[in-house]
Amino acid sequence: MEAKKKIVDLNIGDELAIQFTCAEATENLPRWAAENNYPVTHFAQIGDAAWEIVIQKA
Repeated sequence: MEAKKKIVDLNIGDELAIQFTCAEATENLPRWAAENNYPVTHFAQIGDAAWEIVIQKA
């Protein structure tokens, strides 16, 4: 998962914004964030089949 690679380079408190079109990721990304104690600060559908999630590195 690209998010795992990108969040490593962030400082504590920084946020990673991810836009995606995979419906499966609407469950997988929030679950991954929760399992790693990363707060989800924003999660919204931004199109017919597009979503955006913002995960904060904690």
